[in-house]
Amino acid sequence: MHPLIIVLFVLAGCCIIYNIVVQLMICDFLKRRGRKVSIIFLRIMIFSYIAQYKSITRQESGRTGPLFYHAIVSINAALLFAVLGIIGRAVLQGKDQAARKSRWQ
Repeated sequence: MHPLIIVLFVLAGCCIIYNIVVQLMICDFLKRRGRKVSIIFLRIMIFSYIAQYKSITRQESGRTGPLFYHAIVSINAALLFAVLGIIGRAVLQGKDQAARKSRWQ
């Protein structure tokens, strides 16, 4: 596999790990504010928790809290790096197959 593709997938993995950390921080924030949070159903409920975090921080300080942006940017970056890695891998495999066909003809 091409080194650039590996880098893209590693970056996607790092973004996912960072996003999980941010999600846990948001859950901790909500627990400290007296909201019920289920770690078991975190994957299903995370968008609800992010929306609750946003509304609570806006009520408290008038601004959206920084974890909201960290959560949104990190998950979108992970998606972007993964898609770029998949597309790059497909393109490079297509070039390799075309090169093999041309050698045999």
